[in-house]
Amino acid sequence: MLCELVTRLSKEHNDRHPTPDWSDNWEDTQIPVECVVAYWSRVLAPAETQYSATKREALAAKESLVCFQPFIEGEKVLLVTDHSALTWAKMYENAN
Repeated sequence: MLCELVTRLSKEHNDRHPTPDWSDNWEDTQIPVECVVAYWSRVLAPAETQYSATKREALAAKESLVCFQPFIEGEKVLLVTDHSALTWAKMYENAN
């Protein structure tokens, strides 16, 4: 039985890397590693400080997608958040 160390984040996309086969010489085995390539942040505008936590989380997601657009344009992007209200809000058509 093969044990998976990473769970799938989405039912629509296979976001896991395949488990590599071991080479005859174990030192030649290549294993994919995910790493952070950039961090980004900004200060909230005075009006934005009055937003609810859900709106601030959505603002952060939107602003980060805009900031990293040159890197992700034309690629499939899976936005992962631990904010349960955002995952619940995507069910509504008219959500802010």
